[in-house]
Amino acid sequence: MRTWPKVEEDELYMHVQFSTLSDYADSLRLITFVVFLFRAIENCKSTLSEKMDNISLRAVIRYLGLKGLSPKEVHEDMVETLGEGAPSYSMVKKWAAEFKRGRESLEDDPRSGRPVTVTTQEVIDKIHDMISADQRITQRCIATKLGISQERVNAVIQNDLQMTKVSARWVPKLLRTETPVENK
Repeated sequence: MRTWPKVEEDELYMHVQFSTLSDYADSLRLITFVVFLFRAIENCKSTLSEKMDNISLRAVIRYLGLKGLSPKEVHEDMVETLGEGAPSYSMVKKWAAEFKRGRESLEDDPRSGRPVTVTTQEVIDKIHDMISADQRITQRCIATKLGISQERVNAVIQNDLQMTKVSARWVPKLLRTETPVENK
């Protein structure tokens, strides 16, 4: 397994000389990126066998691409270093092309559309407050008032609030009897 040198920020800044303001800005961007890269590697160094986060992987791809390695060489190097935690060749090729086109950000682009889930602590608290105020309130009424689906309301009540409906009232699941009554 490859070992990475320990680099301090001060060491990087001490060895850089600037002739123009443009050189200074370019060098500062590169140094900032290298510091970020080494921090990402340092954070993952002890657990390289585990999966690195996407931002760290992209930083490595960008760095090795700046060194002049082809996407294939970058992938081979990452597989050698990370093993199963390395990204696929197609992913390395995609991000290498993105950086070659001038992309600066390592983050994912924002996506349009509805968020994956509306279950926030705020929504959970609102549902809890509505049930506390009226234990006979229906899931449909809660869903309409909050503008979310009945399925989401049901999931919050069942999973997050740990409540169930007994005799048309919402009660905590802990208040139920342990053995359900069998239907005859």
